[in-house]
Amino acid sequence: MDETEALKLALVQSEDTVRVLRVTLGKANRIIRELRKIGGIVSVNGWQGEDRLEIRKAKDVWIIKEHRKDKNSGDVKTITYKVKNIHIDTMLFILNSYGTKWIPAIEIYRNLIKHHRLDCELDAFNGGKNRAKHYYPKYYLPIKILESRKLIEYKNRMVRLLPIKRGD
Repeated sequence: MDETEALKLALVQSEDTVRVLRVTLGKANRIIRELRKIGGIVSVNGWQGEDRLEIRKAKDVWIIKEHRKDKNSGDVKTITYKVKNIHIDTMLFILNSYGTKWIPAIEIYRNLIKHHRLDCELDAFNGGKNRAKHYYPKYYLPIKILESRKLIEYKNRMVRLLPIKRGD
């Protein structure tokens, strides 16, 4: 086999590999679309483009996988959170009391502190030692879940409940 024949064979094999990859990718995309239709997986782009979330509903919790790329090393880490339904229900209860008006995040923090009878100040939702204890499970993750379900809109540290669209 001369060099020309070897190159032709390699080219044919490469084209076959590309075809197989295209078919596999197409199947994977169809599966993902179907899972999204039934609520199995929802991917959410980060608010600042720094992360990607996979959100799925389990029995009495929501499971969120966050894929975050380290700014320095470039390594991607997966962090898994579990959010109890009560935190989603509480957030909906608070947002519903405002109708579809835009609500500043600080107002939601006040409501969460009051509702849960938390022994903390507003700064517990702005960082510090209580960030993982209060901000993520009671505010940030429920907001991400509700946003992924297109029940709310979030921008500029403001949240609003979206109007319910009723069928004709």
